[in-house]
Amino acid sequence: MLPSIEKVYLEVPLHIAGSSCFSRMTKLKVLDWDGSPYPYLGDAKDGENPKEKVISALESAFSGFVEKPVFTVDFIG
Repeated sequence: MLPSIEKVYLEVPLHIAGSSCFSRMTKLKVLDWDGSPYPYLGDAKDGENPKEKVISALESAFSGFVEKPVFTVDFIG
């Protein structure tokens, strides 16, 4: 519940369920989520890159924002 946060830089594993938490950060301008150093432990099938699902989940989380944040998602799997 951090509505005043404007910039977030994460270096944590990618988990699609965590994407919805960002919808509470209504003043968010920048999100940089780097999951590259970590294995993906979510529900992706073998050989599937979770980056696309996380991007889609973030776009959904930001759908109600007047000004959508700029975000990057990195994952090398």
